[in-house]
Amino acid sequence: MTDQHQTNSDKVELTEAVHNLAYRLISQAGQRVSERLTAYMALPHQLNQLNAEIVAAGQLDLNNAIASEQHLWRLAKIFPSISYIGFALTDGSKESGAGRWIERTQLSVYENRNFQGCDYATDEQGNRTHLIQSYDYDALSQSWHKQALEAGKPIWTHIFTADIDDVEVADEESVQPEDTSSNVGYQNYVAVNAERPLYDKDGKLFGLAIVDVLLSEISKFLGTLKVTPSGQVFIIERDGMLVGSADEHSIVHRVDGRLERFNALNTPNLAIRSIAEELQKRFNNFQTIQDSQQFDFSLNGEHQFIYVTPWQEEYGLNWLVVVGVPKSDLI
Repeated sequence: MTDQHQTNSDKVELTEAVHNLAYRLISQAGQRVSERLTAYMALPHQLNQLNAEIVAAGQLDLNNAIASEQHLWRLAKIFPSISYIGFALTDGSKESGAGRWIERTQLSVYENRNFQGCDYATDEQGNRTHLIQSYDYDALSQSWHKQALEAGKPIWTHIFTADIDDVEVADEESVQPEDTSSNVGYQNYVAVNAERPLYDKDGKLFGLAIVDVLLSEISKFLGTLKVTPSGQVFIIERDGMLVGSADEHSIVHRVDGRLERFNALNTPNLAIRSIAEELQKRFNNFQTIQDSQQFDFSLNGEHQFIYVTPWQEEYGLNWLVVVGVPKSDLI
């Protein structure tokens, strides 16, 4: 009886030790993800502020498309995490940008003049080399730009899908082999924008400074934050829509030809879906989670340790960061 009692006591102590280790690990991982996410998402607004100050000081004329796009190209080159950085004038006459939204192209520049968008390949100095594609596009009619103009201050826009149709491809070499038709670089363009209104010296609104953050880039960023071999790290909005995931599964899919995001409750990723269902069961809905929480539950007979924490910042984002680790990764 004494030996049996000792064995049971040892098992209890081992279980407690595993639980303590798990909760410490996921808590540290969650805090690390939140801290790095804060730094990662701070850069777009910092760049917009820099560009607003450069324009206000008269150091850049936004009516000069070549000068604008080369300035933006240099910034995009310095900051490889930037998907797109640009300016748009509120009269719709001109938009300039640079970034990495076109597949198989290191850096591209963009000009929209009188609602005709054009994407250009560049050389190593940021000069245009040739036209890649063109399309009709009224930037300021898009809901995310309207949101920034109405706010009148720096904000994050809602997450949006840039479904651009009838793209005329001029350079087929820039097209992925499986897609030789059109829409180069926009097939999976789901982003959240940092936008900042630009005002002249009389206080009149005349433009926007813009940085797009592709959700695919957020997922890549999360993929660098490995917690354990089978651990899950993902971010959701307060309605459960996925923002990013360290998992290889895409957070987007096509419904009747249109690109849509998965909700964490209907993603094909079983682990994320199960964690989301458990969160909803414990807290009724994602909106009610106002501080960090940790718990464990069983998925297919295996213990899963979960940490969830709200993540917010000054320009309006309000997400949940979730970390999940299976017990098998710890023993």
